[in-house]
Amino acid sequence: MRFVAIAFLLLGLFSVCLPALALDRIPEQEELERIERIRQMIDEKGYSWQAGPTSVSHLSEEEFENLLGTRIPPDFEEHVARARQAGRMVQAPEGMYFPSIFDWRAQGGVTPVVHQGGCGSCWAFCAAAALESQILIYSGLTENISEQAVLSCNTEGDGCGGGWMDTAYDLWMSYGAVSEACMPYHENDTDPCVHTACDVVTTIDDYYYVGDEVDAIKTAVLDGPVAVAMAVCGGFNSYTGGCYEENCTEINHGVTIVGWDDTMCGGGGAWIVKNSWGPDWGDGGFIYMKYGTCYIGYGAAAINYTPDQTVHFFHDSHSIDDSAGDGDGHVETGEVIVLPVTLLNIGAETATNVSGYIESLTPGVSVLESVAGYPDIPKGETGESDSPHFSFAVTPAGPSCGQINLHLVVSSDQGTSHINLSIQGGEIITVLADDFESDQGWTVGAPDDDASTGIWERGDPDGTYWGTHPVQPEDDNTPSPGTNCYVTATPGGTSIGTYDVDGGKTTLTSPMVDLSDKDSALLTYYRWYACETGSNPNDDDFLTYVSNNGGTTWIHLDSLAYSDREWSRMEFFLEDYVALTDQVKVRFVAQDNGVGGSIVEAAIDDFSIIACSATVPDAEPPLVTVLNPNGGEQCQCGGSYDVQWTATDNVGVVSVSILLSTDGGSTFPDTVASGEPNDGHFSWDVPDIDSDKARIKVVASDPSFNKGDDMSDEDFTLWSSASVVGPTEAADVPRDVVLDVINSGMARIVFGLPSSSQVSLDVYDVSGRLVKDLVSGRRAEGYHTIDWNGYGVSGSPVSPGVYFVRLDTDRGTKTAKVVLAR
Repeated sequence: MRFVAIAFLLLGLFSVCLPALALDRIPEQEELERIERIRQMIDEKGYSWQAGPTSVSHLSEEEFENLLGTRIPPDFEEHVARARQAGRMVQAPEGMYFPSIFDWRAQGGVTPVVHQGGCGSCWAFCAAAALESQILIYSGLTENISEQAVLSCNTEGDGCGGGWMDTAYDLWMSYGAVSEACMPYHENDTDPCVHTACDVVTTIDDYYYVGDEVDAIKTAVLDGPVAVAMAVCGGFNSYTGGCYEENCTEINHGVTIVGWDDTMCGGGGAWIVKNSWGPDWGDGGFIYMKYGTCYIGYGAAAINYTPDQTVHFFHDSHSIDDSAGDGDGHVETGEVIVLPVTLLNIGAETATNVSGYIESLTPGVSVLESVAGYPDIPKGETGESDSPHFSFAVTPAGPSCGQINLHLVVSSDQGTSHINLSIQGGEIITVLADDFESDQGWTVGAPDDDASTGIWERGDPDGTYWGTHPVQPEDDNTPSPGTNCYVTATPGGTSIGTYDVDGGKTTLTSPMVDLSDKDSALLTYYRWYACETGSNPNDDDFLTYVSNNGGTTWIHLDSLAYSDREWSRMEFFLEDYVALTDQVKVRFVAQDNGVGGSIVEAAIDDFSIIACSATVPDAEPPLVTVLNPNGGEQCQCGGSYDVQWTATDNVGVVSVSILLSTDGGSTFPDTVASGEPNDGHFSWDVPDIDSDKARIKVVASDPSFNKGDDMSDEDFTLWSSASVVGPTEAADVPRDVVLDVINSGMARIVFGLPSSSQVSLDVYDVSGRLVKDLVSGRRAEGYHTIDWNGYGVSGSPVSPGVYFVRLDTDRGTKTAKVVLAR
């Protein structure tokens, strides 16, 4: 049974939504009167959520009831009891670590919100949403599962008049799920079942009931969004934001829990829930529901779609090491970038045998070191990649300025995670960097600001608390001796709540920056925010905007509707939001939307905009001349020889490779050295090869990966040890090519040659994939021994199992089996 998932996504949060299906409206005035009655109820009961017009608030009572089609099967409790007795129920492992906020939307694990229309198919939609998320999270694929197939093809008789999520799961186990494209949703249960004519998108292995405790549901949600039942009554159809709670008792609706936020609802915590009434209901189709309200979480079941996994890795941080280049900490064309990546383990246990594999999602970015190891990472802790770290370089075909997107797959004994990294590339200049220790021209206030207290100011924040919850930080984010940030007023010893944001909003605006000659600009800043505290917390947002016309119009960058009580780094590529002009500004808005009792504090520090411009790539290759050996030399095995050259370039030479030919320069199969500095010489250990047609080639690369080369003008001679000491004894020379493998923990490979021969000795796995090239070049007659340590071409150990060694010589090919043990 799988309890905790580990996955990070290739894909980001989707915003495309299907249009809501048309339903008859009640008169608009009647709708508004109904909403006003709901608002009065909210005020009377002291709730902290908001009501307003939504995609379903105009429905008559009968039409709205038709949407609520989730029905508890008569034997459901009996099934749950048997599952509990059999140990087939998801519970929180002892000592499980849970983050205070977890949201699959932020991890790209939630498909678009859709509308179920007038059919009571919520039970099918919430189950399909959970399966779509599982596919997205663990396979990286965006699938639209057919709810119509669930309605038309189930054998339980469930449909628009009512049903239960298990009906969908049973169908997907026995037959499989098909796509919306093959069986489109028609808002009925009378369409014929034609799924046998459709390709099966996926099947599920099983499903497990989830304990109704908060931690048990959290455990299941860490594995992926979970379909649950709940009770709907009162004003649920008019929800538009805030912490929802009501006293509803009849189970009648199905939704999907996609995360949680322990800081919501005045610290009481809330589930983040996806509904099936379109994005014009709730908060973009989602709702924050207080733990325990309206029986939310009843009937939860976790889909078993992927292998067991008990940890989940998140990207914690990374750094840019370009010390092999200009050392300025930025990614520029031609530089070798070393990329240490730190991971956070969220899960039930220590992650062991952790390793990472990285690939580029950006054309023209070449990954040089794709594999890196990690130490064991305990639950709730971080670990940085071991040296050698990941590395990459931007080739001339890649972006000279802009985003570089990398995909990291992290594997461990406890499962696999997928992580996306976006890095700014190009010749970077800092347009604006402000740690707020001095005044650099920020503006406080806007024409429509109406906050009475808590106005933005630059100063040293004063740590304050509401109970155990921090409201304002004690220190700014800048390392000492920095002390200042922009904060919504410092209490200065006055009682809490006196100087927080009250009565409206307060605005902080950056100086104008000129990005008109830039192709990419990365905005970064650190933020602190506290809301949902006080005697009557409200739905108070912290907003970030960007303008490219000096503040005439503003484009939304970010909203924060919950407390983030630590300094958190934010970053945005501004070209994704606005055209870059000479009138770019950024502003931050903190606001108190409610009436009395809500304590709101915000802070901003270490604001920065860095930018780059696309440059014309360098097309001129280096000019190379081989000086020595250049023809006629005699080089003997066991000695060293000083290879000499000159290499010049209009920009510079960043690396040199040296290659060897034994056929007069027709081919250069052997690499003598690579990645050498351009210092004009290399001490070469002469190989054990006989050849009177040897030549050396020197290849030089510039920062744009242009390559220039030159080789020896004439042949020179290589003498092997066999040639130097005289003919080999006949007993030491086989009559034919020989290949043998001696297994001793790893593998010792012996091959024999009846005469000098060009040799290629390689290891392959059972599928025929090259695992390791052991020997490539000319070898003398006689027997030769090679030890294989079980490492592959990536430099990492391969899995135990059966492999094959292939020996190619001038006189034929031999193969032998290797059994690799650990």
